[in-house]
Amino acid sequence: MARPILPNSHYTVAWICALPVERTAGCSMLDVEHDGPSEVSPGDENSYQLGSIGKHNIVIASLPLGSYGTTSAAVVATQMKSTFRSIKVYLMVGIGGGIPKPSHDIRLGDIVISKPENNLGGVVQYDLGKTVKGGHFERCGSLNKPPQILLTAIAGLQASHELKGIKKIRNYLSEAYKQHPSLAEAYTYQGQEHDILYKADYEHGGDTTCVSCNIDEAVSRKVRNNINPVIHYGTIASGNQVIKHGITRDRIGNDSGAICFEMEAAGLMDHCPCLVIRGICDYSDSHKNKRWQPYAALTAAAYTKELLSQIVPLGISSPFPLQLNGPQHSDLRVIAESRGPENQGPPHVVKQRIFDIPRILHPHFSGRQKHLQQLYDSLHRDSTSERGAIVSIFGIPGVGKSQLSLKYVADNRDKYNFSFYSIAKTDDHWLSSCSNIALALNLPEAGSIDQGQITQALKRWFASNSDWVLIIDDVSSSVEMDSTEGKELALKISGRDGDASEVAERISQELGGLPLALEQSESKLQVVKDPIENPHHADVVTTLDIALKELEPTHMDVLKLILWMRPQALPLALLTDGAPSLSYVRDVYHMRGGANNSSSEVNTTATQESKTWKKRVQSRF
Repeated sequence: MARPILPNSHYTVAWICALPVERTAGCSMLDVEHDGPSEVSPGDENSYQLGSIGKHNIVIASLPLGSYGTTSAAVVATQMKSTFRSIKVYLMVGIGGGIPKPSHDIRLGDIVISKPENNLGGVVQYDLGKTVKGGHFERCGSLNKPPQILLTAIAGLQASHELKGIKKIRNYLSEAYKQHPSLAEAYTYQGQEHDILYKADYEHGGDTTCVSCNIDEAVSRKVRNNINPVIHYGTIASGNQVIKHGITRDRIGNDSGAICFEMEAAGLMDHCPCLVIRGICDYSDSHKNKRWQPYAALTAAAYTKELLSQIVPLGISSPFPLQLNGPQHSDLRVIAESRGPENQGPPHVVKQRIFDIPRILHPHFSGRQKHLQQLYDSLHRDSTSERGAIVSIFGIPGVGKSQLSLKYVADNRDKYNFSFYSIAKTDDHWLSSCSNIALALNLPEAGSIDQGQITQALKRWFASNSDWVLIIDDVSSSVEMDSTEGKELALKISGRDGDASEVAERISQELGGLPLALEQSESKLQVVKDPIENPHHADVVTTLDIALKELEPTHMDVLKLILWMRPQALPLALLTDGAPSLSYVRDVYHMRGGANNSSSEVNTTATQESKTWKKRVQSRF
């Protein structure tokens, strides 16, 4: 099944990680992975994994390798906001260091959730403040609390866990191991024998493990009767330094009331208020190591997935008006067909408006009123009959077909409750677009692995609704003409009559009888319109003239500047080798110059007079 490609405006949940191990855990929780993003804002250097959990579309991003701290996290979040402007919820998910207390019997693999308390927003920046009299450190400022929608969700989830336990989290962990067997070793529970809390003043000695540490210095704790992670709610301490000292850990924990350390959240809370979710991987003392990091990251991710199930879909919207631009060409045609009402179903009760159109264009679209009016008239020619229409727009690449379609939808968005965009360049593109539309509509079949079910569901939906517009972009022409039809089309396009019949038929055969390709051959037919004494010289110059006439004044100025600064920038191969390499152009030379004028002779002559040609071509500028 093709992976969906959704417009950036569909993504409403940001999932931010610091470490690769945290990103791996987050990606393992996705129900569906998406391709994309469809575009990235200038200056956005983040790497994204897109996907969905339930009915939420998720953006997962992590800090650059080797970067950490509040500033790096703020940069990632800021760049993400510039690309995904519909994000409504930010989640900082990953690992943290525990601060065990009598009130919180924190163990490795447990989960800590930031919770506003004691006039704090859930996160405190413990290293931001000033040193006052007596050498005491006094914290300054405060950070925002998470959005109300997240606080409501965690309150509901907390009550659910007290009543029913954490069965869903256990199931999510099991599903992750099943779907991703590579996680089955490092990302699993590491055993109580490897979960040892040492006294705060006992320093680690030896290598990266605690094999040589004195077990008599361990804190005595009650053995748990299961390995399920326990969820703790409280203040999280955030700062730019790694805490690896038991006494310092306890001092900061007592001063701030925090039950967990981490290094990124303080950089986010004031830029984009978020919820912080941390799996405990060590105790912030000298005995810390990386053994528990994968499992702790996975438990935090599993909690996050269940949390999202408590939040209603946040909606698909575009926070900015569609901005468009298109070239000012007229070589574009609009053809309308009637769409019969035979499949029309009962009227649909509108419950929402969906504007599923990507923002992919420049903001200086102008003109094209004639074609926009043609589109409007074709689609609204009989508005009282509830009949729709299929309008085909065709022309050579670059004339503005996509731009025109998007401009029409933008100008008339108030006339439709549902506006969709799709790509049909290949079968995979089309099927992926169908999946995207089904997701946008929240159809029950949207999550099916059977593409046939999705397309049938869409057909039923389109048949039973009449207030929608669908753009099908990048449709490739696959209808071939026979030699006679192709010849007639080529002659019609070029404005020629029977005198070029043989050349037109050869061009049709060489282009496979494809209508769009024949339309693109217009300039090749035009260069043989009038008798020319020296066909090779004139064909090149005339073809160049035709191309230059299509350019705007600004583009011409750029070419003039290039040739003035560096005349050799005009490739000699354009004059000597380009056209003769095409068989139907060689045949034109033969028709005009005689059968004995071989292509090799033409090339030889061209090479001898290349300087003269170059001056003639440059004179066109």
